[in-house]
Amino acid sequence: MNFWTIAKKEFLIRIKSKWFIFGTFVMPILILGMSLGANLLSATGAMSDTKSIVLFDETGLYGEKIINAIEDENQGNESRLMDIKLETSPLESVKDDYTTLVTSGGIEGYFLLPADFNETLEIRYYSSGKGAGINRHVREFRTTLNAILFDINIEKFQISHEVMKALENKTHVKSFDIASEGELSEAEKIAKFITPFMFLFLLFMGVFTGAQQLMRAIIEERASRVIEIILSTVSHMELLGGKILGMGMLGLTQSAIYLIVGFFVSNYFGISVISGPIVVLFLLYYVLGYLFYASIFSTMGALFESEQEAQQAVSVVTVIAIIPMMMWFMVLESPNSTLVNVLCYFPPVTPYFMILKVAIGETTVTQTILTLSVLLISTLAVLKIGSKIFETAILMYGKRVTLPEILRWIKS
Repeated sequence: MNFWTIAKKEFLIRIKSKWFIFGTFVMPILILGMSLGANLLSATGAMSDTKSIVLFDETGLYGEKIINAIEDENQGNESRLMDIKLETSPLESVKDDYTTLVTSGGIEGYFLLPADFNETLEIRYYSSGKGAGINRHVREFRTTLNAILFDINIEKFQISHEVMKALENKTHVKSFDIASEGELSEAEKIAKFITPFMFLFLLFMGVFTGAQQLMRAIIEERASRVIEIILSTVSHMELLGGKILGMGMLGLTQSAIYLIVGFFVSNYFGISVISGPIVVLFLLYYVLGYLFYASIFSTMGALFESEQEAQQAVSVVTVIAIIPMMMWFMVLESPNSTLVNVLCYFPPVTPYFMILKVAIGETTVTQTILTLSVLLISTLAVLKIGSKIFETAILMYGKRVTLPEILRWIKS
């Protein structure tokens, strides 16, 4: 058994597992299917139950028109958003009753058009407060009333529909690719927005998940004492290197599958989002980023005897690693800001910020070379330190390692 044998064993065991096949092929399809299905059902209103709504109209001008307009709009529609009725009693006389109805769930809520509505154009909606800002029936009510006001103003000011529509003219923007001078389609606009996150997500999942699996495997083998049998036939460096390589190959395989699928899918829709230079840089940042985190997590695997004990140390690294995931939209908006450029040279997050900048075409050759150099030097340093700690701590049991001891191992 040697370095390559260990790497091959780690790779083959995991790539043949049902969980790898499920996670790589089935899970993305399930996530995509559920997302598209939910959006489709939401758009058709099939996922929304019909809301019982009451309308109070203190102006006495719009109530019947609103009810009739909503009824006409939803005629024959089984998935209507709301059933609305007009209450002619003054609100103050029945307010307590309707408050009870809302809080008990008898009705969803009620709209009030106050007496000064024509001056303020303020619609008041009273509900339990759940989702009041995003409920589709609220938007439908507002849209219906706006259409009624539009028709009333046309008659009031004796303006033709043509003039009124001309007064409502709005500008619209056409986006063009400056290189080809061709107009960007909606699909291309969406692709330019999604592609950077896709590369970031692939990199994060491959690097971070692979490193965590490596730590978990080492902890399990230590707990079962299998590690002692393995170390009787190979050196510490062969064991560490083989495990890192095996897990890295697994992550690369998974990423390659997604990149190939993404390439053919984007080409099918006539969108070019995956190019040779991007793939090359993705692989470079992936390899260096993975080695950086793999050395850290393998060290943690050697220092702790259970995954629970390692969680506190892992949580610190995790918080740092997810910073790019939280800031990716900021990178899209301001890729050359001082903060983003500084973070590009911070090794724990260098791969993530740089792949975002590469994907949107906002990096330079100089910055790419410098960040790769910084990441390479940092990775070599972490690998060297990690290997020393791993060699000393891997067979230590029943003793909590202290920071002074770790520092002494590194200096030796």
